[in-house]
Amino acid sequence: MSAHEWQLVPVVDMEQILVPWQECLRVPLGPVTFDLVHEMQERDFDYAPVFSTAEPSAAVLGLISRQRLANLAKGGQELSEDDEGIVFLEYDEIWVKTSLSMLLGKMVERPAWMVVHEGDAEQYGPIFKTYGLVTRSDLNKHPVRVIIYEILAKLEMALAAVVRRHFNDPFDWIRQLSEENQARILGYWEVAKLKGVDAGPVAVTTLNDLLNVTAKDRGLYSIFGYGSRSAFEKALGGIRNIRNQTMHPVRPLITDADSCTSLKRTLGNALTLTTRAEGKLAHTRDVQST
Repeated sequence: MSAHEWQLVPVVDMEQILVPWQECLRVPLGPVTFDLVHEMQERDFDYAPVFSTAEPSAAVLGLISRQRLANLAKGGQELSEDDEGIVFLEYDEIWVKTSLSMLLGKMVERPAWMVVHEGDAEQYGPIFKTYGLVTRSDLNKHPVRVIIYEILAKLEMALAAVVRRHFNDPFDWIRQLSEENQARILGYWEVAKLKGVDAGPVAVTTLNDLLNVTAKDRGLYSIFGYGSRSAFEKALGGIRNIRNQTMHPVRPLITDADSCTSLKRTLGNALTLTTRAEGKLAHTRDVQST
């Protein structure tokens, strides 16, 4: 997955998915109670923001892990501003407008980050405005699913166009699908023709159909740069699950660091395939115009 191809991904507006500071579980400097640790555990919070005081207008200092707070509580120690467990606000926080690739990469490193916007200060260096906290679970929210859906929709359109051009006879690719899917596609096609809307059988395929057709046709997967069916399936097989999880919000996309890594890799492969498919179509048009 090239940096250029990842640039095609719409940025995530973090304000749509973050938890603003006023809604966060706040950890002030000072004594650490077991009640606080238990509440973090019950709410499945691995990290919480540290504030200078318990006042609503207090400044955020950074993030601290539940484990570090538990250790302080057990030892009867207070949380101080220079505590070694505080992850202080730095340049590597998540920007309020950031790419999906960057966001997924950050979430592999740790499960919670501060969202910031960098302001200008010629004499004093960068000044950060903080917005709130974003966690891995926030990546399951609708705005992120919309971006993923856009990636998959573009892939589906590009693959459909290539399949339509690659096969002179549509029955050549329809036969490669299961009998159930053949019946579904042919049935919808016939109904469309009866209604006077004949866009061809490709118009009623699903992304899963198109991936199956591509995987079973050496001529197709080879023009996309894959040397074998297994290589194609290894790179793109995960798209099927992502598509189902995206369309069914009750299924979480992100659960841990591994799921972030997997999603980033699979979406990168999807973008690569889309770019190659669009390149193939552009080349075909150029050849036909000469």
